[in-house]
Amino acid sequence: MTPDRSVLIVGNFLSAAGNTRAVCEDLADRLAGNGWQVTRTSGHPGRLRRLLDMVGTAWRRRHHYEVAQIDVFSGPAFLWAEAVCLTLRLLRKPFILTLHGGGLPEFAARWPGRVRRVLRPAQVVTVPSRYLLEQMQPYRDDLLLLPNPLAV
Repeated sequence: MTPDRSVLIVGNFLSAAGNTRAVCEDLADRLAGNGWQVTRTSGHPGRLRRLLDMVGTAWRRRHHYEVAQIDVFSGPAFLWAEAVCLTLRLLRKPFILTLHGGGLPEFAARWPGRVRRVLRPAQVVTVPSRYLLEQMQPYRDDLLLLPNPLAV
């Protein structure tokens, strides 16, 4: 049985490997600090291992979270979001998407069907900038602008 406040966060947890700290890492830490049970994936630096870990964690840990949050990027990383979203749909788990990257609108214009198929079943889709809000509205019109927090 899952706790009432449990979440799977799917993103690039790569700061331990020397990469820039991602927003998903801060989100996971803040939720955990506020009493949420947080499952994180993935910190594997290799693309294939990261994809397999993301999908595998969503499946294996399905009884340990109520909702998932997935970071969505363009290019090859979009495949990760597609695979995890498909897994979550098979599991009948609700999920939230957070769109990232200036290249996502161009990717969406090239692959509109793929993008709509990923965005459509999400309970909520957030964007961190007005640019992404405006550019991605043709693919889902109820996007929520939620700027990245800035710690000062």
